[in-house]
Amino acid sequence: MDKQVFNAEDLPWTKEKVGQRKTLIGSKYTDAASFHLLKLRPKEQFQTHEHSFLQALYFTSGTGILTVDDEPYDITPGLTAIVFPNQCHSVQNTGNDEIEIMIFESYQMKQSDSPFVDF
Repeated sequence: MDKQVFNAEDLPWTKEKVGQRKTLIGSKYTDAASFHLLKLRPKEQFQTHEHSFLQALYFTSGTGILTVDDEPYDITPGLTAIVFPNQCHSVQNTGNDEIEIMIFESYQMKQSDSPFVDF
């Protein structure tokens, strides 16, 4: 078994199509959730997209624009967003520094948990 307690700084960053990612909790331990660290370089962005699971986003550094269902929000450290399944959203780094995001994803939701989704 891998270590239960570790320093995330010791984990390598994985280059993605957009940004870089560290997976702290993934499918190795659970099929119901995951926890990642993500960073976007200046001018990088996640185009508008949606998915079938819930995401909780916590921005730890950087500046930019988070858009959820066509509503823009200024990204500053501490901004927190809950993105429900099938909500369109995007993240754009508009600053000169990296944006760092902690992302929790839950792949199981009760039908009544989301006022935005018609299951």
